[in-house]
Formats: sequence, structure tokens, C-alpha cells
Amino acid sequence: MRLRLASAAAVTFCGLTLMVPASAGARTMIHVDMLHAVNAVRAQHGLAPFRHAKTLHRSASKYARWMLRADYFGHLSRIRASSRFSLLGENLAWNAGRRWRVGRTVRSWMNSPPHRALILHPGFHWMGAGVARGRLGGRMVTAWVLHFGGARNATGSSVAAPESTQLLSDPSVRSAPPAIDTTTSAAGASSASAAP
Repeated sequence: MRLRLASAAAVTFCGLTLMVPASAGARTMIHVDMLHAVNAVRAQHGLAPFRHAKTLHRSASKYARWMLRADYFGHLSRIRASSRFSLLGENLAWNAGRRWRVGRTVRSWMNSPPHRALILHPGFHWMGAGVARGRLGGRMVTAWVLHFGGARNATGSSVAAPESTQLLSDPSVRSAPPAIDTTTSAAGASSASAAP
């Protein structure tokens, strides 16, 4: 009798485990794949890897979801992230369909000088990636947001933001020009210097 109960409990547990959607686990880790892909590029250029920042991951994830809910793609006047960073950057991209396309998205950013500048920026030390799937302009898309964080340089001045209206070279991945915010007060108020 005990053996039957133990077997029934094991089967029930396994059955419940199988009922969890396969995409749930994949989605929680895909941002780590993006971090590794970006860090591989930084290593090729002799730069230290980005450290994962939960606060930047959270802000990037929220923004990716918000863009799709609002049917909007682009930067706002401010990057909404932790005030612990005095320098913030943001890269955005979307691709048609439900595939993550981590490698393709990173390659496209690297082929765009202003996006490349943020990925290879020596003043950024932390990164968080966010991704969302949904509809944008009536199309099913996957939207990526990278938030970068850093401190002011040793002289206390901010770093100039790259400016460009250039689209990425890969036609299957779309992007907005990157944005950099610099903190203007200890309270964390920021103003965008490159956002549209």
C-alpha cells in the first residue's frame, strides 16, 4: 500500500512538472544568453565583461514589455533604471517572429556604429537584458532592450552620447538609435542626451 502511494505521488509530481510550459524556463534564461553573447564580443575587443545587474535586467524587461503593450518602438526621454548608476545606456532591437535571434541581434548592433559604441563603451560595467514577445504594428515580434550602467569617469564629467539615425544592416532586425542618460543630481534625476 505504501509503495502504491509513493508511486502515485511520484507520477503526480512528474505529471505536474510536465505541465509547465517549456518556454517558461527558456524565457527566464534567454537574457543570460544575451549577456554571454555581448560579453563574447567585448572579450574579442579586449574589454572586461559586463556584470549582470538585476536592477538593469528588471528595467530592460519592463521596458520591452511596455513597448509591445503600447505598440511603440523607440526611446523615451529618460531611461528608467536604478539611480545607483550615474551613466545609463540603452540599445533596442526587434525582429519579426517569435525566435530570440540573440546572435543575429548582437551582430546587427555591432554593425551599427552607435550601438557598437555602447556595447564597447569602457564606462559601462553592468548590463541587464530584457526581451518580450508580442505584437508591434500588427506583426508578431520579439523585442530586445539592453540597459547599460556605469559611473562617471574619473574627472566627474559625462561621456558624450553617440548620435545616429542609421538603421541596422540586417533587414530582419530593426533598431532605434541608442540612448545615453547621465545623472544630473545625487537624487538620480536624468536627462537623455541622445534619445529622440
